[in-house]
Amino acid sequence: MDWLTERLPEESDIWINSLTNSHTVLIIVGAQARALMDAASTRNSFAQADFLWMTAKFCFFGHVEVMVMADSFPASRPLRYMSPTSKSTPPLRL
Repeated sequence: MDWLTERLPEESDIWINSLTNSHTVLIIVGAQARALMDAASTRNSFAQADFLWMTAKFCFFGHVEVMVMADSFPASRPLRYMSPTSKSTPPLRL
């Protein structure tokens, strides 16, 4: 992050914020990643046709809304679960 911040032009509309302390990130990788997410969130479809590589969408896991991203290498089929960290947000149980 320091490297990016140091290279930002002084007169820029771009800003960089660290989400390390404000968001929880869980990366689910493997051949069964989408099946696991389908089982954990019955209101959403994580099938390849419904959730393409390099896309993101908001989904519900129980009553908690989280952002899920399909990113990285398509061969490993990763899904990234990201949720604001707060005392009122229960942990995701898989």
